[in-house]
Amino acid sequence: MTSQNSISQAIPAQTATTRTPANSGPVPDNLATRHLCAATYIDDKYQEAVISRIYAEPHHAIAPYAGVDASVVINHAKRAQILSLVQAGIILGLLLLLMLVSFDEFMITVYVLATWQFIAAGFTFIKNVLHYMRGSESSKRQMIGRLLLIGVSGPFGVLVMIVWAVIVGVPMDASNPSSYGQSLGTTYEPNGLAFVFLLFIIGTVLTVAAVRRHQLVKVRTGDSNIEQSTDSRLDRIRTGQYGDVVNYSDFTPFVGSGVEVRTWQFAMTLHPKGSAPRTDGTKVIPFTTDELTDHIREAMAKLAQDTSTPRLPNLHLSDQAFVSGKDTVFPTQFTGELRYSNLLGTIKEIQRKPTTPIRHFLKCQIASWNAEVVTTIFVHAAVQGETLYMEFSSYLLPPTLEAYHVFDDPRQIGGLAVVLDMGRSLRALPRHVMRSPVVLAKFVKSKVKAHMPQPPTTIVGSRDHGARTSVRDLGTDLDLPHYFQRRDAIKYSSILEAQLLESITEFLKDKVDVSELAKRAETIINAGVVNTGPVYTAAQGTGSTGYVAAQGPWADGEIKNPSSTGKSS
Repeated sequence: MTSQNSISQAIPAQTATTRTPANSGPVPDNLATRHLCAATYIDDKYQEAVISRIYAEPHHAIAPYAGVDASVVINHAKRAQILSLVQAGIILGLLLLLMLVSFDEFMITVYVLATWQFIAAGFTFIKNVLHYMRGSESSKRQMIGRLLLIGVSGPFGVLVMIVWAVIVGVPMDASNPSSYGQSLGTTYEPNGLAFVFLLFIIGTVLTVAAVRRHQLVKVRTGDSNIEQSTDSRLDRIRTGQYGDVVNYSDFTPFVGSGVEVRTWQFAMTLHPKGSAPRTDGTKVIPFTTDELTDHIREAMAKLAQDTSTPRLPNLHLSDQAFVSGKDTVFPTQFTGELRYSNLLGTIKEIQRKPTTPIRHFLKCQIASWNAEVVTTIFVHAAVQGETLYMEFSSYLLPPTLEAYHVFDDPRQIGGLAVVLDMGRSLRALPRHVMRSPVVLAKFVKSKVKAHMPQPPTTIVGSRDHGARTSVRDLGTDLDLPHYFQRRDAIKYSSILEAQLLESITEFLKDKVDVSELAKRAETIINAGVVNTGPVYTAAQGTGSTGYVAAQGPWADGEIKNPSSTGKSS
């Protein structure tokens, strides 16, 4: 049985030997990367998710590269986290100090913040209502949220006065709540300390807001050294995302690739040409699975060098082995690490033995629209039972969220953006104060979790080590904002599928009877749809009207009514 120490020692050694010049060069300079870097400074939820679900999970593998370098985004998320921690620490420290120095002044500060929140929520609610009445995009959910905030912050201010009065011990008239403030006014005289501490808190929030916007400018200009790793975890992420093993969690192996467009497959019995059967009656299969895959890869690679027509943008081909995180004893990113989990240790072995828990796929990936739209086709081949089995899975990674596209908006970049962001931070001052203990608590929790000793995992299945998500998945907008982005994804999928079928036919035609394959390929290319599930018939009999539709997420057909004039319903 392999010891935990030997496993730990194997990880950095394998990482060092697997790194290639292509993997360790400058980071890809594309908009998708920069948009997600910007997201870490303008979206607290995204920044926290990147840290907690990826960086602070050393016991889980890293999702494969898909147009965005995860280490770059995580590096910025760490910087944004530092700003949040500094702000939260200063605010919480000031409030604790004020409470120790003068509890009365502390209660005044809390009351002012509650009133501040009440007024800010009221103005925001009125603005949302006006936008909604004018037909602007202001969701009812946002207005309801603001209304609830108003309903909470108002009574909270009254509750603060009541609690303060009880602690101070002033006489109260339950029938007249306004008497609480009058009684407090006669019992306590403010000395201005609350005002001074509020100024310090405001100054902290405004300074952090200005620094955040300055970081955005550096991201846009590329002057931020974002390619530099700062610790061993980031280095593991940077190299692991380019590994030839995808160690996935849960059910779907294609983690980080987006949503499924479609999956189709076929099985073709093999009838070799020019070779007599063996004495036992079995056939001589004149090729191996890895030879077929090598031919497909070489044929597809030529598309990236095409000069007669526009090239497929950023076409990248790679052999990858997919294995569940439950079948490995530690987060595995490279084939050289598979032996510690008693798995096949080379791509060729994995291709020739498609009956083990680990499977080989040829990944064909196209990053278009400045890596905002990533189309990937996974190809799996197996020869079993004198039959060739081919499986094709097409995936689409939609663009990053529109809110992260800040570099073309002058209101988001430059001096005016800094002033506007400081104003927004000032309006949200109570929220920053309330989030301070939460931010610090989450940081402490993640540190404790990351350094918590893990029990030995030399037994396969004792823990799921697979990647759960990616920085790209966390910042993806499932609603494609541009019509041609969706059409391009379908176009590239169709092109790759057609080229894949052509290369398979070219390889097999001199070795086996390909008449069956030719029929299947013609059906696939011309029809554009291969049914992999149940077919539903809605029209039966003379005069009936039927509807035909592509089913499933991101299906490449449209619902058609035959009785209509070509309009989709």
